[in-house]
Amino acid sequence: MAIGGDKPIFCPAYGPVFVSKNDKMSESNKNDLINFTKLTQTSQVIDMLNPYVVTPFDIDVGKLQQYQQAVCLKYGSKPMMCITNGYEKSDESIKMIKKVYGSANYECVTIGLISALSPLSYDKTMIEAIFAFAKHNQAIVFGCGALPGATSPVSIIGTMVVATSELLAGIVLSQLIKPGVPVVFGNVAASTDLRFITPAIGTAGACKIAALSKSMCEFYNIPCRGGGSLSDAKQTDYQAGSESNMVMFSTITSKLDYIIHSCGILDSFNIIGYEKFMLDEQNITNIQFLLKETNIEDDIIGYETIKSIAHGEQYLQEEHTLEYMRDEIHCTKISLRGYYDSWKKSGSPTLLDHVNEAIDTRLSEYSIPNKDKQSENYLDNFLGI
Repeated sequence: MAIGGDKPIFCPAYGPVFVSKNDKMSESNKNDLINFTKLTQTSQVIDMLNPYVVTPFDIDVGKLQQYQQAVCLKYGSKPMMCITNGYEKSDESIKMIKKVYGSANYECVTIGLISALSPLSYDKTMIEAIFAFAKHNQAIVFGCGALPGATSPVSIIGTMVVATSELLAGIVLSQLIKPGVPVVFGNVAASTDLRFITPAIGTAGACKIAALSKSMCEFYNIPCRGGGSLSDAKQTDYQAGSESNMVMFSTITSKLDYIIHSCGILDSFNIIGYEKFMLDEQNITNIQFLLKETNIEDDIIGYETIKSIAHGEQYLQEEHTLEYMRDEIHCTKISLRGYYDSWKKSGSPTLLDHVNEAIDTRLSEYSIPNKDKQSENYLDNFLGI
């Protein structure tokens, strides 16, 4: 998988501790971790797995991160992100992925997120993780979530100066440890609601910072991370949809290379929503279709078909319609459509009803990826199976 290639890499949520289903928030558990790993594995949108997709409360904290990584490896087969927590745990997690996926000694098989501590610092666990990833020549995405007016200057451009300084400091350190270790520049600073002193991630400020960060990355010739389906909403409602669409649209049109938090985020990163996960997937496909270049070749236009249809007739039965309808018409499957009377007669199902049907179907049709017996036994030890 190439980060910084012709297409963006979409990654899961990172770090939520609560889940939302039917607009009811609860503490996450290990079943949620497994479910979201399955949804990610079967996603036609998301390209990578992430052990931090949700942080369950019902796993002993001393075994938690190993458990999260093992769930990813057991229930998924896509490329995956890695645990970053000090030297020893980061080192162990890299070795886990290498053992199950197989790799040459210094082959790059995973990527870890290193977060700066604004303003202008890194804590000990992150510094140690940089050393572990550089030692193994594994990719590092450096992240900065500065809060304008709180942990960085209140102006967008002032925040850009502080965030860029933090990210370049981490990148330079990684290159001093291991020249050439792959890196990604990841500025996800957004806004701050100074009424509450809380992050405000579903904002136009986040969109501007994503675009500015991409410009900086073009200047430095480094792949750029940012954006996502970000929202501060507490439920899967109009606010959640409008904010997520705004930030994701600007993320994709700014041509960012690496997008974490692609699906499901609510409450400023604290909650991942089941229904919102599915709706964010749908929104990404809508944006991709909107931005796809329109094909104007003669066959697509269908001149001969147009000439053959008399005044007042229709195109439903035409071969041209059957041949091109799947590529030329993009209708999302979950959204409520059709006639009002038909919807009323079917019991007036809500959008969330439709989404939950789709979730149940997807999870029921999931099949676990095949792995050799040795890898299965190795992972089951971490999972307590």
